[in-house]
Amino acid sequence: MTAEEIIASGLLEAYVLGDGSPGERSLVEQARATEPAVRAELDSLEEMLEKHAGTQAVSPSADRKRAVLDAIGPEKGKIIPMSSGAKAAPRMNWLAAAAIGGLLLSGAANYKLYDELNTVRDRLSGLESDRAILAQELQVQQASMQEAQDQLAVVFDPTKHLIPLAGQVLDPKAAARIFMDTETSEVYIDVVSLPTPPPGKQYQLWAQVDGKMVDAGLLDIADNGLKLQRMKTMPNAKAFGVTLEKEGGSAEPTLSALYLFGPVG
Repeated sequence: MTAEEIIASGLLEAYVLGDGSPGERSLVEQARATEPAVRAELDSLEEMLEKHAGTQAVSPSADRKRAVLDAIGPEKGKIIPMSSGAKAAPRMNWLAAAAIGGLLLSGAANYKLYDELNTVRDRLSGLESDRAILAQELQVQQASMQEAQDQLAVVFDPTKHLIPLAGQVLDPKAAARIFMDTETSEVYIDVVSLPTPPPGKQYQLWAQVDGKMVDAGLLDIADNGLKLQRMKTMPNAKAFGVTLEKEGGSAEPTLSALYLFGPVG
């Protein structure tokens, strides 16, 4: 194998970690002795592992050092020869353990970071949902406020003529107000009090014009009549009345079902 093939094969990494078969380790050692590129790569790998292991090392305390030295005192002058092969294997195993420990710590840190990132994403998603709900509620409130302002503008418009409608025999407590524009003859009705119509029935507004009762529109009191409602324009109206008709309205008023009436005055 060439030096480039040995470097790319992963044999050098296995070698510095104490792995590899005897044949593979022998091949690496021969290449180290003859190939400068292999030798430089091995030196770089070993230096990297030693630095990483050094960052994880914990120095023993002074008392601990003293206790160990006292325990081996009688043997401290004795020199025990060791072959280079016997020394290399434990060193490589120690470096391998340090590297594996570093990888485990790195994996745990990455998992924690990933979990925290998911938590942040969930919180952001919740905040975006809350923001969308608040935006919808704000739009509803703004529309309601605008509608209220428009109704107040009609009520306080000096060109609007107020015409009270009084309850009749069917319900003396019924009441409503007509606001008719003296310039355009636009008509608005504010239902103050009317009984809820039975199923299939609906209130209808009539205007007396030239001695005849003319349809001025159907009332919508589904919201209990607390809303100013625009009706049909009625020029030359002399009076207004409200009757209970079939749902969808009638061509002629049912006078026996008259609930409200009031002259323009």
